Amino acid sequence: MRDSLDTVAHEVKSPLTRIRIRLENSIEHALKNGELQESLADSLEETGRLTRIVDSILEISEAEAG
Repeated sequence: MRDSLDTVAHEVKSPLTRIRIRLENSIEHALKNGELQESLADSLEETGRLTRIVDSILEISEAEAG
């Protein structure tokens, strides 16, 4: 169980870190319009990844619950 939780934590932390860095860079450097659009698109992609991870966790939890 511990290994599973470590894996889940890593899978969630990676996209969160990437989103945070991209948003911090966008704010700090006041990116040009095209760069800002790319940064926001990347952040949106990462939130989709997180959503899929959480959905998978919920499916596993429901299956284990019976």
